[in-house]
Amino acid sequence: MAITRTPENGLILLDGATTDAPRLAYQHDDAPELERLFAGTRHQEAITVSPCLVKPSPGSALLATPETWRDHGILLESPADPAVVADHLRSLISVRLPSGQGAYCRFYSPGQLVPLLCMLDYEERRAFSGPITAWHLPGTDITIRAPSQGQARGPRDEGWFQLSEAHMTHLRAQACWLFRVAVARASGLAGQPGGQHRCARLIERAQRYRFHDEPEIARFVALVAAHEARLEEKDCLAVLLDVGQPSGKRIRTLERLVLGGAR
Repeated sequence: MAITRTPENGLILLDGATTDAPRLAYQHDDAPELERLFAGTRHQEAITVSPCLVKPSPGSALLATPETWRDHGILLESPADPAVVADHLRSLISVRLPSGQGAYCRFYSPGQLVPLLCMLDYEERRAFSGPITAWHLPGTDITIRAPSQGQARGPRDEGWFQLSEAHMTHLRAQACWLFRVAVARASGLAGQPGGQHRCARLIERAQRYRFHDEPEIARFVALVAAHEARLEEKDCLAVLLDVGQPSGKRIRTLERLVLGGAR
């Protein structure tokens, strides 16, 4: 479905860590205005993975075919000049943790934006958004609006946004939920009655077997979802219970036993 918002008001924010953002922009637009957000900042050395703010040209295919970038980007609305928006976003590249330390803020990641904005109250969202009036996730019906325009900041202000302990608790809970949703989808449980609940129980089971890395937990859940009876057999249980062995070695052994047909 094409995006009907005009290029004069619509800006695309692309995650340079998950795609070659400039290449993607120029593949679908002959003359976009593009700003690498890390340019001219202390993050210049990471310019090759910099998020990019793109103002599509009139009639741009970027707005007509959002499916080409929706996994890597966000649509913004702002009446401000793109340079003002870019500088405000540069001020958010890192935020302040409750401890006072700085941390990268991946507001340009579609998967991380929604939990971030949803945890903010109206005034916090207004301040965080600055000159941005709305954030859209193409391909979904998710639109998060700022109550009104806030102050536009610049690169020298980076780190101004302070996260509280309540924010961190919310983010951790959201991260767990998003992980469970992703694992349920990857394992095929998402489409089953009670699949999300079963996925949550299998994640807990994986942790009891001392699988703690997310990729290992996801692999364990996928195995159980498809081969639960096989994993209850003596040889597989012996591997699961041998918690003195590295978890990576145990999951590889289980996959070999279950998927390789070894007995």
